[in-house]
Amino acid sequence: MNLRHIRNRGENNMDQINLYAPITPELLNELITTTATLPDSHPIQINMASHGGDVPAGVQMYNYLKRFEKLTIKAMGNIDSIAVIVYLSAKRRLATNNTLFFLHGIALDSHGPISLRTKDLDDYKEKLSHEVARYSDIFVKETYLDSNAIPLEEVKSILEGHGDRTLTANEALHVGVVNCVVAPTYVQCI
Repeated sequence: MNLRHIRNRGENNMDQINLYAPITPELLNELITTTATLPDSHPIQINMASHGGDVPAGVQMYNYLKRFEKLTIKAMGNIDSIAVIVYLSAKRRLATNNTLFFLHGIALDSHGPISLRTKDLDDYKEKLSHEVARYSDIFVKETYLDSNAIPLEEVKSILEGHGDRTLTANEALHVGVVNCVVAPTYVQCI
């Protein structure tokens, strides 16, 4: 169990979900199961930190979360790799002032020994090109309203492996990834 769902907490009757895990098909299924009975208009806040993970699962998670009209995602640490795309699914995107966002080249994982023919290499290259295009299109679409947004060609260059980019919360705010930078919330216990 990677998610913790807190129903109807706070003055705005908002459900909260804590998502502090890698992006995987299993996490996607858990998120769908957790939220399946919620109406599209129900307010949800996802508190999130993730080092990324599976690109197709992340894109599917993005598509699924776009259905929620009142979705807020609050970045609570690192939002890396495909987790950035999941984060961009929210209309309201908060980040604690010490959050970092990490963009890097997309890679295909092989599970176990691999033997490739020339045609296989061409197929992998084509698949990587499609993943780069899909990720960069979502990234630019969700940040384009900001005049300081990272240009499409620069996003594609990063995703193709021509240099990584780390954004602080304030830099992410400046380029349209984040809507609001907030101080971390601490609970004091006696």
